[in-house]
Amino acid sequence: MKILFFTPTAGQSGSEQLLLRMIEGLDLNEIECGIYIENGNQNPDIKGVKTFCNPFNTKKGLSKLLLKCKNFLFGDSFEKEILKIHKKFKPDFWYLNTVLMAPMASIASKHNIKFVSHLHERPHIIFELVKAKHLENFLLKSELSIGNAQNTCKILEQLGSKNIAKIYPFLENNLLNPNPQTSNKLRKALKIDSETYIWVISGALTFAKGVDFLPKLALQFPYIAFVWIGGNTDSGSYYFTQKICENLKNVYLVGPQNKEYLDYFGIGNGLLVLSLEESFGLVMLEALRFNMPIITFETGAVHEILTPKIGKIIPNWDYNSLCLAIEEVSSQGFTFDRDEAKRQLNKFDKAIEIGNWKKLLKNVNEN
Repeated sequence: MKILFFTPTAGQSGSEQLLLRMIEGLDLNEIECGIYIENGNQNPDIKGVKTFCNPFNTKKGLSKLLLKCKNFLFGDSFEKEILKIHKKFKPDFWYLNTVLMAPMASIASKHNIKFVSHLHERPHIIFELVKAKHLENFLLKSELSIGNAQNTCKILEQLGSKNIAKIYPFLENNLLNPNPQTSNKLRKALKIDSETYIWVISGALTFAKGVDFLPKLALQFPYIAFVWIGGNTDSGSYYFTQKICENLKNVYLVGPQNKEYLDYFGIGNGLLVLSLEESFGLVMLEALRFNMPIITFETGAVHEILTPKIGKIIPNWDYNSLCLAIEEVSSQGFTFDRDEAKRQLNKFDKAIEIGNWKKLLKNVNEN
């Protein structure tokens, strides 16, 4: 069996990391895998997996200029480049990871290429980035539509997908703990004293992730630190947030972390999830793994992950309730149940999810 996976960046987002972890769980002698990366320069570096990149990003100089000119004049150069990759790798089917790969569904359906769709997103913020026809093909022309939680499977059903399956995200069994010494050094480097309660926020600094709440919360709680681990999106929204937060001494935008991600995570006392639309939230499993209480808005799979013993679920965009919860947990008025956290984590088992995924891939290949 040969599968060509399509993914936006192969970066640090939950949807990207889940795909890479699942591929690592396959027997690559039995299933040959290739990964096409649409944007960015991340190399997943999985032994035995061939990597392909967007030709408009990899070509340089005159070659890139000629490709852009051809696309401008004839409009199908990108499609031809994708088909070149397909003919070179000769996969049995494509696997489109995230709704951002929906344009590939239109190419696949046009050329009778079998494909699988994997939905990690909720409408409407991310859906606005995708054309309606591409989304329709992504949902209706796929051999199999996979959702990452009950709520995304329901969306697939509402939008007309026929063959639907659920694969939960999971953590690596050998996930390392934060290094206390490194975390302590990072805390000192940020000049946060040992008595200050720290809320960690993880994800790109975007409106979808609730970045507009950050300045208000920092002003509301000047005695609490907010550490945001996430990439610079180079957008006007990011620029605005950065400028507003420059004068807030309790806000720390530490950027996208890779090697030190867990250690930055480890300086936190709790996890704050401000997302307006979150289908699952893999970061919540990470927080439970490290016995951190969670406060999140009521979106996506939060009821599949959290119970009242390990976190607080806030009605969407209810700022007053959010502040009350932050005040309660930060003042040690909340008792975190470690045994309950372990029970919830056991629901998202790597071996079970990858086993189910392998069966789905085999069925697609055989039908």
